[in-house]
Amino acid sequence: MDKKKIFWVLITLVISVILLVVVINLVFKKDTVNEGKFRVSDVILTSSAELANKTEKNGVWSIDLSQRNKLSMLVTAATGVQIDRIYLSDITVNKGNVVFSQLDNENKITLSSKPQDLAVEYTLDEKGQILLEFVALNENILKDWGIPEDTKQIVYDGRMVKTAGMELKDIQFKLKFKLNIVEKTGKTSTMKVELKLPNEELVINGADVRRLALKDFKFKVN
Repeated sequence: MDKKKIFWVLITLVISVILLVVVINLVFKKDTVNEGKFRVSDVILTSSAELANKTEKNGVWSIDLSQRNKLSMLVTAATGVQIDRIYLSDITVNKGNVVFSQLDNENKITLSSKPQDLAVEYTLDEKGQILLEFVALNENILKDWGIPEDTKQIVYDGRMVKTAGMELKDIQFKLKFKLNIVEKTGKTSTMKVELKLPNEELVINGADVRRLALKDFKFKVN
């Protein structure tokens, strides 16, 4: 085989390898591509603690402690899109006494490892945007917990977790659900959401507010 033929064989092999790498990347990175007529343009997670003073009821200095997480998502719809309904499906947690709801909505569900659904109320504004806000409240992490007698004062925020001798792992849980937007055409845009709540900043700083990466919030069309 002369040098010219060897050269073209090598070139062909190199091009084939490059094409194979590109195809593999497209297949395995498909989940990073946003499909359909909806895009998540902003996501903010707010985690805090809720304390209730139970001293009067119990006769000793005591509290109840719950942990609250609010997920705010701004969804932008394509011009002219017609929405039939929005709902959450396959909502689960791996532990905790977590009550889940849409913000300011009385329809609440207590979560477990068994998947549940939730109808979502929404308003599509003049800019083609939908603000969706959900609350996951881990109720009564502490119930009627007596404050130690040598304690002079406590802070009524997330730092109370450490004051009570607990660590982040004791209150942290995994929340999963799918956000489904059904168009009047019958097409459904579905986005998987997986969160580990809360983050360490809650027990260190008392509260945590963070903007989440949009690459983790992508729609697929069914």
